[in-house]
Amino acid sequence: MISERHARALLKLDDKNRQLEVIQQIIKSKLTVRQTEDLISKILNKPKKPKRQKKIILKDIRLFTNSVKELAGTLTASGLSVDYQEEDDEQFYKVTVLIRKPERGGNDGQSNSNS
Repeated sequence: MISERHARALLKLDDKNRQLEVIQQIIKSKLTVRQTEDLISKILNKPKKPKRQKKIILKDIRLFTNSVKELAGTLTASGLSVDYQEEDDEQFYKVTVLIRKPERGGNDGQSNSNS
């Protein structure tokens, strides 16, 4: 059974599911009010796990260049002027994509601000 003081301590938790988890722990472990307050304090002060950043590992540079070529082709098919170039030397593999900006007032879906 939990007391009013247990319940008051639980109100510090915003997440209702987390409150229910703590209530179950209070009942199961027969926590005192002080132990409950300490537990809730630990939960609130617990640093959140940083989201893991996804790493993209390219085992073959051809996969990357083919994807970029395909995207350049998609941009060209949409009506944009795209220049795709690849260069290879002893140290680097260079991929350059130049996309000409659409003219204002053209058929690119942007309106002319002078209208």
